[in-house]
Amino acid sequence: MMTRDYELIDSIEMLEKAIQRMDIAENGTPYILDWSHATQGNASADVARTYLLFSLAGDVSGANTYLDLFCKKSDTAKQYVQKWMPIVAASQSVKGNEKEKELLLSWVDVVDYE
Repeated sequence: MMTRDYELIDSIEMLEKAIQRMDIAENGTPYILDWSHATQGNASADVARTYLLFSLAGDVSGANTYLDLFCKKSDTAKQYVQKWMPIVAASQSVKGNEKEKELLLSWVDVVDYE
C-alpha cells in the first residue's frame, strides 16, 4: 500500500509540473513548454529524452508519433535523433529509478559502428 501511495504522489507532482508548463492553442491542442531550457542544448537530444520518457511510461506508440512529428516538422533525420538516445539513456539511468534501469541500459548498449 505504501508503494502505491508514493507512486500516486509522484504522479501528482509530475502532473503539477507539467501543468505549470502547459499552454493550450486556440484550436484546443495542448503543448508543454520548458522555457527555462528552450535555448539550451541540442533539440534532438531533448526529443530523444522525451521519446525515452514516453517509452518508460509504456507509451511506445506515443513515443514513435512524437518522434515522427518532430522529425517531419523540423526537417530532422530520425537517425540523427536516434544517435542521441544512448547518451540520454545513460544520463537518465543514473537517476536512481531501478524500474527504468533495464530499459535504459538496453538503449545504452546500442552502438553504431562506422
